[in-house]
Amino acid sequence: MKYLLLVQHSEEAFARMAETTRREMLAESVQLTHQLHATGQYVSASPLHRLPRRRGFKSVRKGRS
Repeated sequence: MKYLLLVQHSEEAFARMAETTRREMLAESVQLTHQLHATGQYVSASPLHRLPRRRGFKSVRKGRS
């Protein structure tokens, strides 16, 4: 089984976090990616654009939106 994982955070709140906290979060994310890749469940990752450029997305199920 494969999963789609969307992660979103407030850029302002993220910027206020301590550098060590941000590094720990990044390390945890990388570890999860490695675990999913090792089990064949990892497909791809791509960052969303910053808020001013971001656009909405549609849900697609069984080829229909």
